[in-house]
Amino acid sequence: MKLLLTIISLSCTLLSVCAQSNSTTSAAFNVHTPQDDTPPQVHISADKHLLHISLNDQVGLDTLWFNEDIIIPPKDTSYTFSRPKSHSNMYWLKATDLKGNTYEETFALDERGQLQRGVIPVSQPKAIASMFDASYYALMIGVQNYEDDEIEDLTYPVEDMIQLSHTLINLYTFEPENVQLLSNPTKSEIERKLDELKEIVGEQDNLLIFYAGHGYWNEDSQTGSWLPANARLDKASTWVRNSTVRDYIKEINSKHTLLITDACFGGSIFSSRGVSSDELMTYNALYNAPSRRAMTSGNLQTVPDQSKFMSYLLAYLADNRDDFFPAENLFNRLKLPVINNTNQATIPQYGVIQDVGDEGGDFIFIKRQASATKAPE
Repeated sequence: MKLLLTIISLSCTLLSVCAQSNSTTSAAFNVHTPQDDTPPQVHISADKHLLHISLNDQVGLDTLWFNEDIIIPPKDTSYTFSRPKSHSNMYWLKATDLKGNTYEETFALDERGQLQRGVIPVSQPKAIASMFDASYYALMIGVQNYEDDEIEDLTYPVEDMIQLSHTLINLYTFEPENVQLLSNPTKSEIERKLDELKEIVGEQDNLLIFYAGHGYWNEDSQTGSWLPANARLDKASTWVRNSTVRDYIKEINSKHTLLITDACFGGSIFSSRGVSSDELMTYNALYNAPSRRAMTSGNLQTVPDQSKFMSYLLAYLADNRDDFFPAENLFNRLKLPVINNTNQATIPQYGVIQDVGDEGGDFIFIKRQASATKAPE
């Protein structure tokens, strides 16, 4: 659903805004808002082509949902939407104020633009419900201690893995029991966990795989690999090939899978195609289309042990204030800072993992407070 026109600027009734700039208003706001249990007032009108929605609430609006579009927070009190090209002409609207009071309605429009209210049970669109109801799984792999003396030990991968897992669990909708950590695993341990995920992760669930450790690029065969703790530099059979990782990602029947690697030559996971942003997509449009994406600290190059990529990845996930945070948005925020602050001109990569089922969507990190205030079914 495209928002065609914003008509009216913020109403003076949005006291939360006024409170930031006027101490007297702030005092009045604090006295009255605890007693407020009135949902937002909503006025709906329509003509043949457009739908007009006006909103008013004395404490300020927090979230507006219209069909499968999310506006967080609403910047205005009046909106004009193009009427969807739908045979049913059915619409779903939900507005929540800063105190959690909610107005919700499902309605229909006839061909003349006349409202028909109370004829459809109020329910949440399936796409919205599936976004909140999906389970988020994570497999976190950190390898820094190597058995082979020819492979230099690293210092930070396990610490980075633990910090990222804490961020996902504390700030986003990853439950502790769904986050598995592997510290200095062998090849067989990594592959066993990937095998288990094929049985655990469902088609409506989302999966994040993280790997930090050494990577290897074979120039002759043009193939890349991860080096597990028991890898031998002279024996390729002890490595975890990128092709093997791709096969597992293809076999894990998730809604979205995001692979994040902080390793030398991590960009070799990509086949050829990157991610384009030719058009702005709503969060639900991004979520509805399955995705198989990867984010890496570099392309076909070495990366430092103390990773700027990880520093910015953790910082932007921790500092994010958006309830819904697509992985591509995260990457766009960290890419230039990483490039500008690495002596080796490390260039992070983000793109599609080819031939494993990507259909143009994206992995979306959901903040815990967004999940806690989801619309009821």
